[in-house]
Amino acid sequence: MQFSSFGTTINSNIIVSAINHHGIPVFHTSEIHLKPFLCRESVCNLADIIAVYKQSERFYIVGIEIKEWDKRVYPKMAMEYLETYRGTCEYFYLAANKFSKRTLD
Repeated sequence: MQFSSFGTTINSNIIVSAINHHGIPVFHTSEIHLKPFLCRESVCNLADIIAVYKQSERFYIVGIEIKEWDKRVYPKMAMEYLETYRGTCEYFYLAANKFSKRTLD
C-alpha cells in the first residue's frame, strides 16, 4: 500500500489506526505546517501526519514522517526531522523503506 502520491500523504488513517499505545486516535491531519514560515533550508516544513490520541484524560500529540523513496535515511536526516517535530509533538515516528545501519544503531 502506498502512503504518498506526488508528495502528498495518502491513507493516513491506516497509519494512525495502527499506532495504538498512545490511546485512541481522536483527530489527525496531513500536510500541516510545523513552522510559522516556509524555510527552504529546512528538511521539513510540512508534517506528513499530525495525530491526537486520547488515553484516560490525557491527550498526546504525535508526529509521523513517511519516506517511501529508495534512498536510505541517515542519522543526520533523522535528527533534523526529530528536531523539527520536537517543537510540536510529544512523540515522533519516522517510517522509511530503508534506514542506514548507523541510524538503526
